[in-house]
Amino acid sequence: ATNAYDGLDFTNNYQAKETSVTFSGTKSLTGKDLVDGEFSFDLKDSKGNVLQTVQNGKDGTISFKPIPYTAAGQYTYTISEEATQEYGVTADATVYNITVEVTDDGSGQLKAGVTGLNQDGSGADFTNTYKADSTSVTLGGFKTVNGINNSAKTFSFTLSEGDTVLQTVTRTGAGEYKFDPISYKETGDHTYTVAETKGNAAGYTYDTRAYTVKVSVTEDKSGHLHAKISGDTTTGTDLNFTNTYKAKE
Repeated sequence: ATNAYDGLDFTNNYQAKETSVTFSGTKSLTGKDLVDGEFSFDLKDSKGNVLQTVQNGKDGTISFKPIPYTAAGQYTYTISEEATQEYGVTADATVYNITVEVTDDGSGQLKAGVTGLNQDGSGADFTNTYKADSTSVTLGGFKTVNGINNSAKTFSFTLSEGDTVLQTVTRTGAGEYKFDPISYKETGDHTYTVAETKGNAAGYTYDTRAYTVKVSVTEDKSGHLHAKISGDTTTGTDLNFTNTYKAKE
């Protein structure tokens, strides 16, 4: 305002004090421990321009820098998580649409009201799930029958873990036998026993050996599971049994 008094001019300027808003949230990761800076988050303006990009803290915190406002008006933003290339991680596709309404309270102070998040700017929360891929092993071997050609007898083989029989397979005569693949979805150690079931067919002597097979399942940094076989075999496919047939005299 300008006033003239006895030839003197007076000019007053009005400028309300600025205000600011700080957006924040949390990152949760199920299936494994969260690492500092593991995921990135973008704050964009109404035109899709990236204003800020931040990473999560080890404790899951997501904190953007304060946004200052020097004029009243309506401001819109989005917050989203960047697509992750981490194997085994399912990303959170949530997009937060945020409006900040800045008003002058009439006493020289700007005020900011937030919608789309909590009034204090918090609540941009994201949850990801981690799950390593599965792996498997297939155990088996070869049945040899000595003393007879083209045996028509059926032989039975068991795969056990502790006292529990997991699988039983059969084959007629000599040749390869194979159990169904054993799948693993998590790390751990397993000890199996593979044996032939003793039969009562006349003239046959059955193989009494029992193989101990150990499987150690580990996970690499890329989220892949790996199964290593040890014990009485390193391949799991050479668990061989030999039977002998001798006709009665």
